[in-house]
Amino acid sequence: MDPGTLPAELLGRMNEAEKRLEAFARTAAEAGMSVGEIRAGREPLVAERDRLQAELDEVPAPRKGHGFAELLEDVPEPSEVEWRAIVEEVVEALVVWPGRARTPEDRVTIEWREGARERR
Repeated sequence: MDPGTLPAELLGRMNEAEKRLEAFARTAAEAGMSVGEIRAGREPLVAERDRLQAELDEVPAPRKGHGFAELLEDVPEPSEVEWRAIVEEVVEALVVWPGRARTPEDRVTIEWREGARERR
């Protein structure tokens, strides 16, 4: 999905929802909340994030031929949600291999989406 086609206000609300969820997780960990308290506090935050994600999912897909380089040109300063959309456009999966590796490159493998490597 091309983040440039997403409404800025909706992306802003999604970023704020993500930040509230992360802040709650930090607060819950620091406060030593019970599982029930965490679940009760987290449910409305997750519901709001999921509702906003559903709205984002309804935005039409970008036109064909819109490449990764053009995505970056269209979005001068991507937000966290926009970066997630960009990464999801080109990365199928990240595989972290167990055990100790000499370098991070030995430990992590990127599985690119079909055609993503050609778009560079």
